[in-house]
Amino acid sequence: MPSGAPAGHTVVWTDRNNEIAADPLTAEQTRLHAISGGVMAASGASGVVSATAWAVRQGLERHRTARWASEREQMNTQKGPKAG
Repeated sequence: MPSGAPAGHTVVWTDRNNEIAADPLTAEQTRLHAISGGVMAASGASGVVSATAWAVRQGLERHRTARWASEREQMNTQKGPKAG
């Protein structure tokens, strides 16, 4: 309640266009919104880090598999015909 308003009077909140708006958030609601926003931001950042780590590991795995295949090919050609 704004200071200076007599007790018992109705207070109407308006927006910039002077249209009736909802009451402002209480301190508890503001705190809850801030905590929720922080949790969501942390979750999003964690998801980005996890996705990036997964993508890097997939790239490294592909590279490693290709090197193994190349080395196997070299070993098979050096020792004669491929077995199996």
